[in-house]
Amino acid sequence: MRYIALLLVTVVLGGCAAAPALRPVEARGRLLADPRVAGWYTVHSAPAVLDGMSSRGARRWRKYQPAVMFDRVSEGYRVTLQAEFGPEPRKLEALMDPQSGLVLSLQDR
Repeated sequence: MRYIALLLVTVVLGGCAAAPALRPVEARGRLLADPRVAGWYTVHSAPAVLDGMSSRGARRWRKYQPAVMFDRVSEGYRVTLQAEFGPEPRKLEALMDPQSGLVLSLQDR
């Protein structure tokens, strides 16, 4: 019985010692701080995308921002950024380290 309790304590403490993964809100902030992503995001967000739209469309989309979706994969977070407006490429995929928030790879689709 004593060995089982010791084993359980070891497992619990070992699990607590691991660095916690970033929450998606924190990871989003770190992703948008990366210069490569920040430039793309700025060009595909309002007000940059409002040029050339009708006044009705510009009013409708005046706060437009691209969609940011997170998927947990074995390597970390796979983040997909997708824009409805703006120049090509309108879709980016980033792979992020879940603990540090570093962008490990960035691909346009």
